[in-house]
Amino acid sequence: GWSDGCIQAYKNKFPFTREIEIQGQGGCYCIASHRSYVFAGYGSSIIVKWHPTKYSKLGNFVGHTQGSGAAIRDIKHNNESSLFSSADDKTVRIWDIESCQLLRTIRAHSLSVI
Repeated sequence: GWSDGCIQAYKNKFPFTREIEIQGQGGCYCIASHRSYVFAGYGSSIIVKWHPTKYSKLGNFVGHTQGSGAAIRDIKHNNESSLFSSADDKTVRIWDIESCQLLRTIRAHSLSVI
C-alpha cells in the first residue's frame, strides 16, 4: 500500500503485475490477506475487501469513526469468519468477513490503536 491510495500486486516476487487505485480513500495504511480475499485499510477509516486475482472490489467495512486523522492502522483475521481492525478512533472492531457487517466495537483505549 502507498500514501497515494494504490495497492500494488506482485506475483511470485516478479515485477509489478497490477495496480489497484482507489480515489478519495486516503493512503493505504495496512493490508491483510485471507484465503479468499485481500483487505486494505485506508486513511479515510474504510476497509475494502478485494478479490485477490480478479482485482475486483467486493465490499466495504464501514464503522470506524470517519474524519481527519482516523486511519485504519491494522487488520488481522482468525482464518475463519472474523476480521479485526484497529484505528485512530481508539477502537478495535470485529467484523464478519463475508457480509462486511460490524459485529462488535471495543472501546478500551485512550489513544490510537496500532
